[in-house]
Amino acid sequence: MVHTLDTFLNPPSIAVIVAREKLNLVGMKIFKNPIDEGYSHAIYPVNAEHKTLLDKTAFSSVGGVDMGFSIKLDIDKNLIIAEKKIYE
Repeated sequence: MVHTLDTFLNPPSIAVIVAREKLNLVGMKIFKNPIDEGYSHAIYPVNAEHKTLLDKTAFSSVGGVDMGFSIKLDIDKNLIIAEKKIYE
């Protein structure tokens, strides 16, 4: 039986916004930890300044990453909405 938190706790992919390439900064640690721990799914670094990070193709924006869902930001209402894409 699949628990409702499985997608959150074991996501099929992760996109991490990495501000700088320095290994001691928080964004890079968050990006590197799943790799070091053997996370077996796709990990996408988001960084407009680099083409790759830790040998993975970097995307210039979250919108450029196709992770099977879309993200909408509503700044006025302080909402982030993730919608799962349905493929036929």
